[in-house]
Amino acid sequence: AAMQRVVAELMRTTSRPKWTRDRKGDRDAVPLWFQPVHVEPLDHDDQLFVGKKPPSKSSDAPGEGTGPAETRAVADALLAACGRPRLEHGEELLWHGTGLEAALSIEREGFDVGRSQRGLAGKAIYLAENITKADEYAGNRTSLRSVLLVRVKTEPVAYSAVKDPSDDEVEGLRARCLTGKSGAILLDRREVSGTFREWAVLDPRRCQLEILVVYRASRHRFEEPPPPALRVAEYVLHHRHQLEQHQLRQQQLRQQQQQQQQFGNF
Repeated sequence: AAMQRVVAELMRTTSRPKWTRDRKGDRDAVPLWFQPVHVEPLDHDDQLFVGKKPPSKSSDAPGEGTGPAETRAVADALLAACGRPRLEHGEELLWHGTGLEAALSIEREGFDVGRSQRGLAGKAIYLAENITKADEYAGNRTSLRSVLLVRVKTEPVAYSAVKDPSDDEVEGLRARCLTGKSGAILLDRREVSGTFREWAVLDPRRCQLEILVVYRASRHRFEEPPPPALRVAEYVLHHRHQLEQHQLRQQQLRQQQQQQQQFGNF
């Protein structure tokens, strides 16, 4: 209950009723109310989080407007409620909206940049500091939706406040990350078009999953009570079991194919 209250506050403080083309709907589709119904801290291996340690004072001047993410005001309170360490210098806690199946797959296998959608900065892990932006990718529009909260080593930041960066500008930003000069690309569309700031990370090792949130969203205040917590937990467990069974079948199929290839070589 304590975690849900803090997540609800984080949703409230990072909600921005702005429409973008990524929502793929009319402007009335932008939700104004968000309500978490399931908050689950995720297990992770700290040793996988091996992003370049940020300096105590950034030697890289990334540009104007790169202040802390809007999640920062509530992030440490939420991490404390989950029994997790507070953010260190150069880290942010950011939203990653995706369908529940994809969220559970990321939990199981980690982020895969190769399977990500191509965005303004090319193929990358895209994260948002506003729940409204993350909600654009959060799956089912008519029932429960899901989002991940991810601890990210962002600094030094490669900053861009260009509405439509050229291919050369994008390649320059990506090169900074690929060579380790920057930890993340900050695409500041809030500065140039009044919408959102979005973060792009090219190295999955800079991302550590912290919390899975299942929630509902609406244009209007909620009149119906939320579904019982136990039912939502069973809903998540069911999808997790389905994913495990699917991956097991895929593994068995690959093993059969390898055996057939071995027999074919005789």
